[in-house]
Amino acid sequence: MDLDLAFRVDEPPIPTDSSTPTEKASYELWERSNRLSLMLIKKHISKGIRGSIPECTKVKDFLKAIEDQYVRSDKALASTLMKRLSDVKYNGSRSVREHIMHMRDIAAQLKPLEVDISKPFLVHLILNSLPKEYGPFKITYNAQKEKWSVNELLTMCVQEEERLKNENIEVANLVTQNKGKLDTKRKIARSIRNGLRRKGFLSLRKPMGSEQSIYSCNQMRSQVEVVGTFRLFFKNGYVLDLERLKIVDSIFRPIQIFCDNSAAVFFSKNNKSGSSNKHIDIKYLVVREKVNKKEIVIQYIRTELMVADPMTKALPANSYRNHVDRMGLVNPM
Repeated sequence: MDLDLAFRVDEPPIPTDSSTPTEKASYELWERSNRLSLMLIKKHISKGIRGSIPECTKVKDFLKAIEDQYVRSDKALASTLMKRLSDVKYNGSRSVREHIMHMRDIAAQLKPLEVDISKPFLVHLILNSLPKEYGPFKITYNAQKEKWSVNELLTMCVQEEERLKNENIEVANLVTQNKGKLDTKRKIARSIRNGLRRKGFLSLRKPMGSEQSIYSCNQMRSQVEVVGTFRLFFKNGYVLDLERLKIVDSIFRPIQIFCDNSAAVFFSKNNKSGSSNKHIDIKYLVVREKVNKKEIVIQYIRTELMVADPMTKALPANSYRNHVDRMGLVNPM
């Protein structure tokens, strides 16, 4: 059907009475392609954007008007890429090979913008982006007379990464606290982050959105202090990164209570209140309040299944005799 004819061919002359049938048919095909293309493009553009684009009768002119609305500044893009290239640091969240390839990609994006990054300069940028664990590796490079290419640096960095993985590093952490001093929340949070970094966390950040709290199996809410990436080293040389690991100060576990009084269990789980509540023993009201706060969990269990203490629990006579028999007493008290 040649729907893209208006994109590939310029508008032919408008036919006149003296035009040939071939010229008339050619113009009709182009006009149909141009009209349908304009309809399809306008149908898939939101109204907010469509109103800012000037009206055009040709599809090529309409696309050119859309392109003019999104003209980018090469200078601003070059400045952004240069800042990204100079600020990028290797934090261990990915392999060193991926890190170097990422920096090479940024340098390649600068070339069409007439910002040519020389190979030796890129090598120095990559070396400066490596952490302090690669300090001996940097000293070795600076002590050599010959210069490495980016590919040679990539190979050497991968070998150094494998060596660091196989190296067992023991870290001793000492935390001291002066008595009688109350630290502010900012100091406490900073000390927590610093301590976690010393314990092997590659990166730490503040929780955002739904990450700010977690819920345990009892629906208790715990505040998340920080979210980070933790690296595990195995004896076989395998490395595992646990990403988006949520750190909480503490998780509360409710106390589980078994009760053979079904009425008490029902009342404890019932949130409705009425005038009859004033006649209920206060201990049941306390239990219900603790259940509502999810501090305790109460569950019904039959008396026969309970391990009762005859000194503290009054049991019916039949139940008491059964418990005494199971306890192995010769003569009941």
